Amino acid sequence: MIAKRSRPFNDGDFVKECIEIAAKKMCPEAAKKFEKIQLNRMTIQRRIMSLSGNIAEQLNEKTKIIEFFSLALDESTDISSTAQLLIFIRGVTKDFEVLEELLGMCSLKGQTRGVDILNVLLNECSKTLSGVATDGAPSMIGVNSGLVTLLKKHLQKKKHKR
Repeated sequence: MIAKRSRPFNDGDFVKECIEIAAKKMCPEAAKKFEKIQLNRMTIQRRIMSLSGNIAEQLNEKTKIIEFFSLALDESTDISSTAQLLIFIRGVTKDFEVLEELLGMCSLKGQTRGVDILNVLLNECSKTLSGVATDGAPSMIGVNSGLVTLLKKHLQKKKHKR
């Protein structure tokens, strides 16, 4: 709940205190067991990191069974003037199950030209890409050096090498 509601890790101490009070009122014989629960900020942090690793592993496993996929990309600048690229994946398995997930969020250091976005994208994707949706920004759809143009060129070169 702490991570889900974007609360600080040290809220675990408050949650534990509430649980202990409720346990003493509702089932005093089990109250001692609740006192042994570790909810300090370091424990919360470790558990959240463990969960996030598990989520990444699950996404990795899901992408292995996808036959074809398309991507939706959005690049925007955050309040610290750093460009952030969001990559969403939508894939179809051989059983026609549709999967939609946030594939990644990458910071773009320096320039945000089509070639920069392409390099980040190629690090995140494999050979079964079947489509790309963008927000229409020049760095995404530019005729000469936009991401879509560069990706088409890259995929055509790759196709001829096979």
